[in-house]
Amino acid sequence: MKKNITILLIILTILIIYLLYSHFDNYDIIHYDYDRLVLNKKDVDFSKNIIWTFWTGNNKLTFNRKKSLYNLIYNTDATIILITPKNLDSFIIPEYPLHPAFKYLSLTHKSDYLRSYFMYHYGNGYSDIKETKGSWIKGFENIKKYDNIWMIATREQSPIHVGFTENNELYQKFKDNYKRLPQNGAYICKSYTLLHRDIMNEIHEILDKNIEILKQKEWPIRAKKEDNQGYPLYWSEICGSLMHKYALKYNEHILFEGLPGFSTNNYQ
Repeated sequence: MKKNITILLIILTILIIYLLYSHFDNYDIIHYDYDRLVLNKKDVDFSKNIIWTFWTGNNKLTFNRKKSLYNLIYNTDATIILITPKNLDSFIIPEYPLHPAFKYLSLTHKSDYLRSYFMYHYGNGYSDIKETKGSWIKGFENIKKYDNIWMIATREQSPIHVGFTENNELYQKFKDNYKRLPQNGAYICKSYTLLHRDIMNEIHEILDKNIEILKQKEWPIRAKKEDNQGYPLYWSEICGSLMHKYALKYNEHILFEGLPGFSTNNYQ
């Protein structure tokens, strides 16, 4: 009996030490003021290297998303700006309003739309809210160094990750040329290039065709056509598939050098 109590006390002590360690190890991440990243346009110093991130709903950031933002803040050597419903309007250019269907999109597709909007009108860096694997300084240096380079990116790692399209011939072309395609989770772009002009134009064509269906109800955060619940857009329809389509068209203007890559583990 005495031996069992001793073992139990040892186990409880180890558990308490683990919990205390976990709390203090994550203290800075939990208590960081992420609202500091939610700047209005007038408060942004555009002379600095900027990485745009997006959180398009009013739902709270999860711990893993906070952890990823914290990682981006301290590892990229760039200014991280978080675009949310609180500051989005300050960045919308009056002559280039959001498409009328924007407000009906899933939160994920709102983020997909905005990354292209910001890359076209503002350029600089974009990152999913995922952990980076190092500094972005070299990438920013490269985008400024070469006049004919519009995009700095990392290469797709496998044909299974290319953007899906119902055009079977184009989809196969993506798979055959995946090493020439950029990953969609992090990159740096120049503003007002033909690459993102074409992407934005086709996004708007897609939304024109689907706006009436999108209006029918409020959709889940990660809604996609593949779920067969009535949502009209495929997961990668206004992001990955268009990026890969036009990345092939303008491939000579993409440089796969200078970015460290990103993690896809435990980010949600």
